[in-house]
Amino acid sequence: IERGQVLAKPGTIKPHTKFVGQVYVLTEKEGGRHKPFFNNYRPQFYF
Repeated sequence: IERGQVLAKPGTIKPHTKFVGQVYVLTEKEGGRHKPFFNNYRPQFYF
């Protein structure tokens, strides 16, 4: 199984393509980003 794949019993899960989430971005002092986000910035998230 690779990143992005799911192993489940048939019929037990429903695939989704959209979700709502909340992200906390670390400050520079916390070891996070040093530069601001710009319009149309599209970071990658892995679950």
